[in-house]
Amino acid sequence: MPASGSCRDPARRWPRRLSRTGWRSRSHNGWNPRRTSVSCDVNDARRAEVLRSIEPLVAGLARQHEAKAEEWWPSAELPRAYLPEDAGRLAEMQRRSKGIPPAVRACLALNIVTEEGLPLFHQALTNMLPAASAFLSWAHRWTAEEDRHGHVMRDYASLTGIVDEIALDRMQFAFLRNGWDDGWDGDPFRVFVYTSLQERATQIAHQQTAAIAGQYEPVLGGFLKTVARDEARHYAFYRAVFAGVLDADVDDALESAAAIMPLMAMPGGSMPQYRDLAETASRAGIYTLRHYHDLVQELIRFWAIGNRTPSTDRGRAARDRIMGIPARLTKIADRMEAARTARAFQFEVAFGHEFTL
Repeated sequence: MPASGSCRDPARRWPRRLSRTGWRSRSHNGWNPRRTSVSCDVNDARRAEVLRSIEPLVAGLARQHEAKAEEWWPSAELPRAYLPEDAGRLAEMQRRSKGIPPAVRACLALNIVTEEGLPLFHQALTNMLPAASAFLSWAHRWTAEEDRHGHVMRDYASLTGIVDEIALDRMQFAFLRNGWDDGWDGDPFRVFVYTSLQERATQIAHQQTAAIAGQYEPVLGGFLKTVARDEARHYAFYRAVFAGVLDADVDDALESAAAIMPLMAMPGGSMPQYRDLAETASRAGIYTLRHYHDLVQELIRFWAIGNRTPSTDRGRAARDRIMGIPARLTKIADRMEAARTARAFQFEVAFGHEFTL
């Protein structure tokens, strides 16, 4: 390990191959959080010192988050089948949900299975953070809030029959069984880059799904907006933490950001039919490479990447790579959209109904 604590990964550049969505997926059968093939370690002395130095910031951000957090419960968002007074509302919700198109149903299944991957995400996050710290306290709070998301979406699916629940069970089992390779390579700085990107991406996906699905069924649209607000607050937390990392160790932080930001590996890559599901989401306008482009630009501005003054050649090179990402994403999106033609999709979880996008 270099004395500077840098996390060098020369092989990690722009991916040579992209799926039709433009997204990479990372999966790892038999995922092991204690894998040894990492280029840097959570115990690296320099990074550990940086985390200690920003712990007061993290504690303050957590307090701010708790002051703004919404108290909401999945069971209160939906009609309860055992209450006679909810019978009319339940019947109306079930009736309206029948009009939701297969593409939206498939995307909802993708979102459910991803949210239900929380055991993997919680383990990955807590393994990377200092024990008995403000970081770990936050991770538990985050997990408790995230747990509501899969809960309310899964309960909605059960009440409405909007997806084939046995197929959904199989998808979730396969995802959890296959595991998830986070791509952090033992670098805690990458954690906060990734989570910043992922929380904002998830917020966008839920907002877009709410806008489309809400035209057919307002209960679904309503609680997805609530979920999206949770994600927005999580995004605000993580991006502020990484801003603190940049202030404390700009060179290593820029290298970590440059390793993650070019094309973030989405977390659901090991679920069955992931690439087709992600392409469906892209073609339906729920989450696209253009969204990711805008997200990267948003974080470049928030983190003031262009104004950072690293002291090493590697830091300056990382900064320049990051600044070039939006233009690269635009070129990729232009090529993909120019080559795109209509195609048919079919998912067991959407009852096998074929649709074309």
